[in-house]
Amino acid sequence: MLLQCTDIKKWYGAKPVLQDIDLTLVVGEIGVLLGPSGCGKTTLLRIIAGLTVPDNGRIHLDNQDITDQPVHQRSLGMVFQEYALFPHKNVLQNVAFGLRMLHWDQPAIEERVAQVLELVGLAGFGSRLIHELSGGEQQRVALARSLAPAPRLILLDEPLGALDRALRERLMLDLRQILKNAGNVLGRPEGMTAVYVTHDQAEAFAIADKIAVMNNGRIEQIGAPQTVYRQPATPFVARFLGMENIFEARLISQMPL
Repeated sequence: MLLQCTDIKKWYGAKPVLQDIDLTLVVGEIGVLLGPSGCGKTTLLRIIAGLTVPDNGRIHLDNQDITDQPVHQRSLGMVFQEYALFPHKNVLQNVAFGLRMLHWDQPAIEERVAQVLELVGLAGFGSRLIHELSGGEQQRVALARSLAPAPRLILLDEPLGALDRALRERLMLDLRQILKNAGNVLGRPEGMTAVYVTHDQAEAFAIADKIAVMNNGRIEQIGAPQTVYRQPATPFVARFLGMENIFEARLISQMPL
């Protein structure tokens, strides 16, 4: 397992925010935390990132216990809804920022920046200023900047939330392919392993290899997108996915397969 979260719990005062969370991802797997606002999905992402300390449980990354490890030592990439780009730097300088912090030499920086900009569909945009870009292009720059240092795991917190519907749908369709193809550029043939937070079911099913549906700080169901959709484990999951006709029933007999 590349990522293993075991028995994660978190309280804010007397209020439990996360309860009994177990989550695993294999190398190259895209896991989506799906649920309504306030269900705990961003808190779990922040715990994985090291921005929030769990009250119970352990986080392992590549068989290493990182629960108490500082953020900057975890080798993670992070993409947020607000882009968090430097407005006074151009695209190349924004994407190169993490590489400079890692003391890469200039030829290697220029080669990697060109590679990841092509990966996210922004080849030739290096000299553009941030304010000259659309919202979707800015989010692609933020994604390129996170991918450039080849992190072990990339975390995405509602990355399409600030975009209008048309831009969101276009980037949603591209994003899975970018993460899967990133391995060819970053020396990770299985593709990038990612944890993706969203409340949007369409996003989740377009991007995920594995979906964890969350409600009131718990994971109600976790599995492949097709399984979660076709076989919702609880009434909450069924209703959250838009299934209105839910009836109590008792299985009397079953046809042999």
